[in-house]
Amino acid sequence: MQDVQARSQLLPLLRSPLLGELLAWIYLHPEEECSVTDLARRFGVSQSTVSREADRLTAAALIHETRRGNLRLLRANLDGPLAHPLTELLMLTYGPAAVLGDVLAGVRGIALYALAFLISALASYVLLSRQRDVMSAALSRRLGGFGRRAAEFRSRIEDGAAAEDDPADDAAEPVTAGPDLAEAKKGT
Repeated sequence: MQDVQARSQLLPLLRSPLLGELLAWIYLHPEEECSVTDLARRFGVSQSTVSREADRLTAAALIHETRRGNLRLLRANLDGPLAHPLTELLMLTYGPAAVLGDVLAGVRGIALYALAFLISALASYVLLSRQRDVMSAALSRRLGGFGRRAAEFRSRIEDGAAAEDDPADDAAEPVTAGPDLAEAKKGT
């Protein structure tokens, strides 16, 4: 439980460290239905503790609950207005540990740091894509004149290259030695 408390300090908006871990696990695995029993085992707490948290999250419409016999299954409510911002916030604060907890359990040393760096970079790239697109559009507007001048310059270069490559010009002009070539031959 110590690791849960250490990571939860990144998200002081939540009532308890367990609540952050539960939300992170459920929202960062939206394709899975998680049983209360499995979640209790995963986080080292009692089933009744997870069940109480699940009751609160269901009442707040943050998760959906399904029952199959005595089994209580939980999954993220992706249709709610908080689903997208909550998922982004959880990815930033609990991301790699929540998504890859089982995989990272066996990784040690430098490999762990390399994997964490790679995952963080990928998560940042995906989560910050909207901000990156906004900044790119702003830069494009500012540099709009530069873009037109660059296109005109590129067009002139392409026109010049096409004129140089024109086979009709090659046939019409005989190749002659220039003054530099004639002087070089005299010196030999």
